[in-house]
Amino acid sequence: QFRLKSSTQNRFRCLTFLCNMLKGVPSVLALAALIGAIDTADGTRLLAQEIQLHSSSPATRSDEGYVWHVEIMPDDVCASATRDPRLCGEDRKLKARRGSPRLLNSDFIAMARDSPGDAVLAGTINGWSALTNVRLMSATCKSGRYLWKYNEAAPPSQLSFESLVENLFEDASYDWECPKPLKSLRVRVALPPWSAVGWSQASPGFAWWYMSQDSHPRVIFGEDMLSQVSEGRAVRAHLFTHRYAKEKIHASFFSDVKKWAEKVRDKLTWHSAVLLEWDHGRFMTVVELAFLNGIGGYSGKSNWYDDKDSTSGTALYRALPSSLVAPWDVKKSEIRVNDVASRTTKEFAAYLKRYSNRADEPLPQEHQRFLNPEFPWDGKSAAVKLYRNQRSDIARYLVNYVRADGSYNEISHNCQTFAADFYSFLTGDRHVDVKTKLFDLAYTKRTDHFVQEPLKA
Repeated sequence: QFRLKSSTQNRFRCLTFLCNMLKGVPSVLALAALIGAIDTADGTRLLAQEIQLHSSSPATRSDEGYVWHVEIMPDDVCASATRDPRLCGEDRKLKARRGSPRLLNSDFIAMARDSPGDAVLAGTINGWSALTNVRLMSATCKSGRYLWKYNEAAPPSQLSFESLVENLFEDASYDWECPKPLKSLRVRVALPPWSAVGWSQASPGFAWWYMSQDSHPRVIFGEDMLSQVSEGRAVRAHLFTHRYAKEKIHASFFSDVKKWAEKVRDKLTWHSAVLLEWDHGRFMTVVELAFLNGIGGYSGKSNWYDDKDSTSGTALYRALPSSLVAPWDVKKSEIRVNDVASRTTKEFAAYLKRYSNRADEPLPQEHQRFLNPEFPWDGKSAAVKLYRNQRSDIARYLVNYVRADGSYNEISHNCQTFAADFYSFLTGDRHVDVKTKLFDLAYTKRTDHFVQEPLKA
């Protein structure tokens, strides 16, 4: 039995114990996410393998900027009849825009051949437009076994850099510590230091605003939101929450166990956001926090627009700047601001209902988006009491918040904690909790982050 005390230390001790009990059911991130998965903001599930890769790979160092790991594959990886369908398409080419980027060795060598210098790889990696002209920082044949490091070698000339890259596989074959046969190499690539805090050097801040209701819909991000966002004053805020609709689990050997685990996990999985009303009454805006690059990494699929499942792609994806099309990172966060067509709370509630299990004529389960939506949640609907409440002011607060803490954590810093902070900040309501009571143990209000302006580098 636990006697919960008010101190943060004891709250986290208790929470850690409870989480460990959940995690131990059979593996690290599952069964809390059995057979593993966590949910993106559009309801898509990340497999446990992807979670493990992303949890360990994208890291940021002050001298490197944003970093990714890329797997370099032999050129014949997709040529055989036994090719892995997870890696290769029907055209026998590597699938583009994988969560863990991959390159054929010949493409890797070609990027080194065209290098402008200083170990920069010319071109785009695996179809991710944000991963363009990145610097090669290191190459390994297995964890901890480095074949080359940028900071431990003399700056390579273009000729020596091409030769270095061309011979990496051969060098690994002579290294007795590298696995045999060698299936792939892993390289670390980095963007310049500014990329640690934003998608462009001129406009830092991992927050973006989709102005879908403007005459020319577009996405703006970072500090640019302050000067480019349209006019309007926030007059009311509504806190709402929902679960994600799940695909039906078909009977199988593991189906009973999976159903039980998802039942337990889904009780903890609620997505929370804040809906804003503006004085002009032309549209409303959904504000939410989720993990970084979740929209750009998933082809612009958003639950807030009807065209999410369009075979021709989404308008949001077409509007995204190329720097936002990058692999997702479940350890970092972004704030998403979506103008939506609903003009009243009644219209927005009807939208939630139409794509939920509570619709008068429910859609097939695979097309449902929301499970048991609660709008507003716990009666949290109130006037915005801030004097500075223009759209540009809202943009300032959101950039401040994500710059103050850009992490993402499923327990302590997530969509629910942000929504509670944002609603409390806007309305002055000091009695706002997170939806999942287990998360309450780790929740600490961070409303001060909205007015904590970032310092210049």
